[in-house]
Amino acid sequence: MYDSVSTQSITPIMPSAQKLKADQTRQQILEAAFLEIHQQGFRSASLGNILKKTGVTKGALYHHFPNKQALGYAVFDEIIVPQSQERWARLQNPVNNPVDVLLDIGQELIRDMTFEAIQLGCPICNLIQEMSSVDHGFHARFKTFQDEWRKQLSEAILRGQLQGLIIKEVNPNAVASFLIACHDGAASVGKATHDINEYKNCVNETRRYLNNLRSKQQG
Repeated sequence: MYDSVSTQSITPIMPSAQKLKADQTRQQILEAAFLEIHQQGFRSASLGNILKKTGVTKGALYHHFPNKQALGYAVFDEIIVPQSQERWARLQNPVNNPVDVLLDIGQELIRDMTFEAIQLGCPICNLIQEMSSVDHGFHARFKTFQDEWRKQLSEAILRGQLQGLIIKEVNPNAVASFLIACHDGAASVGKATHDINEYKNCVNETRRYLNNLRSKQQG
């Protein structure tokens, strides 16, 4: 009975070596493009530099990305956004105290900051400032990203209020918008001054604000 089954109808589970290589090449291009864009800005980013860093041909690049704009969109969607989401994802865990999570994230931002990073600035903030007013595709992506980030923060603050962890007097949506402004503003101040201490001052003041959100009934 089993001999009558056509092997042609069975879809291979493992991708072919050719597809694996193509996927690896695409990822290699994305990672090199991210570094180039972060260092030079999107409009000044050189496809030639990206090709040189990756060793891939121009044909291979255009096979995966029809133009520089498509490459920039993919860098934002597949590199920049996931990096940010990974850091903030723990806010969604209802077991975690939102204030404690946000304080920890602030401490991590300070710990991970380097002089090179402070000079280059935040990848998201850089792109928003450079491209939001001149490219609809980028602008739409930035808005979606910030709307989702604001929603995530707002829901965490509201959950903290319902659990008696955060004071009732604040508006969760307003707090969320303020925290995003603090995050982006700290990155801008650091980049403008090339001073890690200025960046740390901004983050630490935000952390002080967060501590003031704690409900007096905690504990």
